Amino acid sequence: MDLERNFLTSDYSTYNELIIKLTDKSAKQLLARGIINLYFHTFRGTILQCDYIISDDDIKEIYDSVTSYNLESKPWGVRCDDKNSKNIKIDLKIDDDELTHLDIPIRREFFHSKSLYNQDSCGKVAEHIIFRINEKYRKQGIAKAIHESELKIYKRNSFQQIQLNASFEGVLVWSKLFYKYKDEDDEQEILMELWTYLKQVHLLSLDVLSSKMFKKKNLKDINIKYFLAPSKYQDSFAEWLTKRPNRLIIDMYKDIK
Repeated sequence: MDLERNFLTSDYSTYNELIIKLTDKSAKQLLARGIINLYFHTFRGTILQCDYIISDDDIKEIYDSVTSYNLESKPWGVRCDDKNSKNIKIDLKIDDDELTHLDIPIRREFFHSKSLYNQDSCGKVAEHIIFRINEKYRKQGIAKAIHESELKIYKRNSFQQIQLNASFEGVLVWSKLFYKYKDEDDEQEILMELWTYLKQVHLLSLDVLSSKMFKKKNLKDINIKYFLAPSKYQDSFAEWLTKRPNRLIIDMYKDIK
């Protein structure tokens, strides 16, 4: 991953200069992965056929404008599959420390025209593919601050909707930021899983569950303590879900107004 990042963000402008600077081993790795061909379609200074959807500068501004957290962003690996979509990765650091889980870059794909969730029409869509914050930086308002900046830049670029596939941890975060479910039954499915978890792990009785759970129609209205592990030797709801046979992945969206 680091090899690819260094390559795609380098200032090499000619093939000969590039080969001179590469060792035989790294050149073979790059050639095998087809990155050299990709580089000469995306090196600095080249305007890509999909840049009209959203510029690299606007993407970088999303993160650089969140000044309260001293974020440093580095977009790389821009790819245009066609004129309708732009795919990009973003490295994100905070005080020179990796903000994202396992140093996995943020991934976004931007569409000039894509089917809008729960609407009989197409529009400009920002698809959020990967963004997972390191555990030590969670619950500090960073995701919310980035999201507010995203909305501002997306609105400037006339995007109509954000779409994402959320794991359970993401569902909790995004529902609090007023994301909607593509399928409204998904939230009820999660609530039923939570009910099973509370019976098995928290050992709550049916009477207690009935009084607390079934009066709540939305996940965001349930007290956070019911999602946490009852002791350090037991699983949180998120950990418990990952061990279930069918892991929940939920389609969510937010209209940009």
